Amino acid sequence: MQEILLSAAEAFGVEIPRGIVQRISVISDGFPYYTQLIGEQLFWVMYEDEEIVKTCREEHFQLAIDRSVDEALFTLRKKYEKATLKYKNTDDFKFALWSLVGKPTLS
Repeated sequence: MQEILLSAAEAFGVEIPRGIVQRISVISDGFPYYTQLIGEQLFWVMYEDEEIVKTCREEHFQLAIDRSVDEALFTLRKKYEKATLKYKNTDDFKFALWSLVGKPTLS
């Protein structure tokens, strides 16, 4: 997963310290989607900085994590709404969905 970040950083001509790359890898837990999401937000934060940024700093990382969480929650919320609001009796589907989340394996 680290290659995703490092190759993008090289393409943009910026540096991401090894510690930040490792933290993103740990947070992503092997899911490329989350590595890409955090990486995308990180590069936007660096780009939007008032000064020209050549090396990612801790504050860039923290803001990128905040933005990534917001984006992930938005995406999940849209999928939840699509799953529950497309039927007449949405309350039944909400309860069914929540019961599956509470006990993901059926016995």
